[in-house]
Amino acid sequence: MKINKLILFGFFITPYSDASTTMGKLPVNDGWHSPQQIFSQHQKTSTNAYRIPAITATTQGTVIAVSDARADGTSDIGLNKDVHFGYRISTDGGNTWSHEQEIIPDIKGKHQISDPAIVHNTDTGSTFLFGFYNDRFITAKPVSNNSDFLCLNPMTEEKPGVRE
Repeated sequence: MKINKLILFGFFITPYSDASTTMGKLPVNDGWHSPQQIFSQHQKTSTNAYRIPAITATTQGTVIAVSDARADGTSDIGLNKDVHFGYRISTDGGNTWSHEQEIIPDIKGKHQISDPAIVHNTDTGSTFLFGFYNDRFITAKPVSNNSDFLCLNPMTEEKPGVRE
């Protein structure tokens, strides 16, 4: 299969601020040094699964965990009917977690998102979440061509636009 388009999905998360918690003052039981199960397979349906987790901590001490949330097993985009991001937030260093929230960039269409990467900019306090956004399975076979590149910003556009 030849890759026709490479799509970069960027999602900006508004910083969460909790003045009572900072990275330097986390409790001794900080959540980093004990096993945690943040996402649990078969929690929603008999076939749901999670893959490719990513995690970051903000300068305010908030921990954000994100993962592929796959509705029908562990198969990839194009082979699974629903692949999107699920995320959970902890404001106490990982001791407790929020209920899972979902990021579904194309509810009415067939595009899906996977492979999260999350980064926090300590200078600005902004947190960015990136992922692979496509509608078909991508093979691991390298191709050389002049692909178009698309950029999606869900804060300003409903559909991706061509970036020249």
